[in-house]
Amino acid sequence: MEATTMSIKQNNILRVTISGTGFAGDFTAQVFGQIPHKNGATIELAGVTSGHLGNAQKFAERHRVARAFASHQEMLETVRPHIDCIACANYAHAQYAREAAAADTPVIVLEKPPVIWPGYSRGLDSDAETRKIETMEAFDKVAAAVEQSRSKLLYAENLTYVDGVKTMITLLGEATQRDKGKILLQQGVCAHQGSHAPAYDTPEKSGGGSLMNKACHPLGPALYLKQVEGILRDGSPIRPVKVSAVALQVLKALPDSAGEHFRVMKNVDDYARATVVFEDGTVAELFGHDLSISGIRNTFSVIADFGQYDMRINPNNANELFLPDGAVADAPPGAGAGGALAVDLAPDAEPPVDRRRRGRRRGAAGDP
Repeated sequence: MEATTMSIKQNNILRVTISGTGFAGDFTAQVFGQIPHKNGATIELAGVTSGHLGNAQKFAERHRVARAFASHQEMLETVRPHIDCIACANYAHAQYAREAAAADTPVIVLEKPPVIWPGYSRGLDSDAETRKIETMEAFDKVAAAVEQSRSKLLYAENLTYVDGVKTMITLLGEATQRDKGKILLQQGVCAHQGSHAPAYDTPEKSGGGSLMNKACHPLGPALYLKQVEGILRDGSPIRPVKVSAVALQVLKALPDSAGEHFRVMKNVDDYARATVVFEDGTVAELFGHDLSISGIRNTFSVIADFGQYDMRINPNNANELFLPDGAVADAPPGAGAGGALAVDLAPDAEPPVDRRRRGRRRGAAGDP
């Protein structure tokens, strides 16, 4: 790792490789192009690989990637990347992560879910408990490979990094100092009109449908915020103790006309709900589905004993924070004291026109 750090400092170049040329691969390449290089480093998209070399070549041309490769292993050996982004079909995640660790790739970015049940690839069937244990064992092998290497494994748990979640952590810290800071209910949605990934409707490649691949998105921040809450309060994370879930195939059984504007899943669930109960008796309700006719929709809401924060992540038009008592936490700029409501607009968003929201603003103490 030290030698790699020296090479970066000397050349000011970060070599990045991407595995996967679908939707996740596309937004990965686009995001690297948007990163401001304040430290003077140049990000070089040095390699891409796919299940089909032709797809990798087209992707390389479209995103100006230096070279397309037939295999992940060949790409690692040739490029020696500083960052390896694993954004391919789920069934290859574990293998690619182990390969990157064996190559001592400094940073491995792994999309979720990190692994799927290995029995799928062997055409096996088993009960849920066995699949859970064997899946955890598969990930344990990935973690062990990383620990024995000089690599860092960064999990692409993207919703934990959004501005709203980071703001909520700050508010929790402030509220805890005033004998508040208890999260009561969290609600999250990850919705689509049907995944773009060709492998999504094939369980042995994706590991499942809406529950496995969509509800996992809001689950991440829900678990994370309860950990933070517990650590802030008494130094120990608050753990989940009960989980229940529903997974359904809604469109499959309906007439073809019902699925006109959707990708109809034949083999995996297109609707899922998971309820998580934590050891302090609080709850998280998480939804994932492929029934959003208007496209991708991601929302996350946190209700605590000091306020409520509603995050509209995609489309990112506004976040809304309500504090009944503005003294509990330092409200963002523009919010009034007691009964404060702050609407945090995205850079290019139009001001909200919800009359109820505006009325609540006018009714807040300290507001004009």
